[in-house]
Amino acid sequence: MNPEHLSALAAFDRRLVVQARHEGLTILTPDEQIRKYDVPTLW
Repeated sequence: MNPEHLSALAAFDRRLVVQARHEGLTILTPDEQIRKYDVPTLW
């Protein structure tokens, strides 16, 4: 995977986290990187 793709994926993760926090949602994911953020997750 090239560095541009990794950057885009990281930005997408952050947008998901921000939206979930704002909306009071839980993110359904096995991704350990997402779990590092202050957002509820399930899996």
